Amino acid sequence: MRITSAFWTLLLTFGLVLSACGEAQTAGADDGLYDPTAPDGSAFVRFLNMDNDEVTPSLNGKKFDALATKTQSAYFVAPQGTAKIALGGDVMSKEIVEEKFYTAVKSNGSVVWIEDHANNNRAKATIALYNFSSKDDLALKAKEGAVKVYDDVDASAMKARDMNPVKIDFGIYEGEESLIKIEPFIIERGNHYGIIYDGSEVKVITGAIDTTR
Repeated sequence: MRITSAFWTLLLTFGLVLSACGEAQTAGADDGLYDPTAPDGSAFVRFLNMDNDEVTPSLNGKKFDALATKTQSAYFVAPQGTAKIALGGDVMSKEIVEEKFYTAVKSNGSVVWIEDHANNNRAKATIALYNFSSKDDLALKAKEGAVKVYDDVDASAMKARDMNPVKIDFGIYEGEESLIKIEPFIIERGNHYGIIYDGSEVKVITGAIDTTR
């Protein structure tokens, strides 16, 4: 199956840009050139290190730059089918599907596998909460807790939804208790924002795709 022009539009609306210098390992938007040269039948895998020690990721035997604690890679291209995923000494095999996006996370000494939510509505932004705390049933709320974005986000899980572009604050809640607040920032149409929470700190990341390797 050939990757259609509609799929490349989805990539653009997912807020993905080419990371030329490893800048995807820092929080915030990633700047660079977008180069849509992934082969037909491609899936996309990135790595996130939530452990305390540096880890080196690899995909199908190809090693990438080491990840310091609480940093992430760009999405790397892999053919659909069985993918061999490694983060440090942890190795797993996963079936990956054409045009899908995945995050492999090193957390609490093991690897968590997450299928990501792609933004296919160019008029909106995607907000995803990745819960790497020990708490279950967390909620993401906005406007000082007055508006629920979604709830029931279990430990080592992710939940996402599309929202209209706006400058807004967010907070992570357990029931009615506010656990941590996120200062207001502008969510821009077509972008994908990942809110990463580890139980004590929170960071906001955007996606980047690297088709150069």
